[in-house]
Amino acid sequence: MRGDALRQHRRHRRGDKSWRDLRPSLQPRLWLTVALPAWWLGHLALLGRPLPGAVSSGNGAVPPELEWYPVGRILLWIAGFATLTTMAALLTLGTDAAEITGALRRFLLRILGPPDAAPSGEIDQWVDWLVMVAPAGAAVVAMMTLTLNLWLSAKSRRPRDGCIAPGPT
Repeated sequence: MRGDALRQHRRHRRGDKSWRDLRPSLQPRLWLTVALPAWWLGHLALLGRPLPGAVSSGNGAVPPELEWYPVGRILLWIAGFATLTTMAALLTLGTDAAEITGALRRFLLRILGPPDAAPSGEIDQWVDWLVMVAPAGAAVVAMMTLTLNLWLSAKSRRPRDGCIAPGPT
């Protein structure tokens, strides 16, 4: 008991935080939007089966040639996860298009507009454009993040770990 309390004290003194320190209401969101996609994409990237007609030596010295899960389908999964997480994030702003665009507009006007004056026509045009582009941009950023994370995980694996999947070039 004393050791756990000491580790927790040291962690808080250093400012380290872990997923357990999140509010309980945020933990399911973390699992659904970060952990589940990462696990599933890693699983798909390592799916392999012997090629039809591939001959193995039988003694396990030379593994048979494998056919890996198609990269194009992995990218489709990434696009699907990015779309779902973006939709989930937008649904926190409202349940219909008018509420979502209104919330985005108010937020952007608060950031870009003058503090105590009415926004000018130029700022209104920028805000309208950003409200229109922001959801698609969020989906693209989520897709790039998932793709980069999958690539980094494949790049960082070591051949001595027993993984026979081909790494990125």
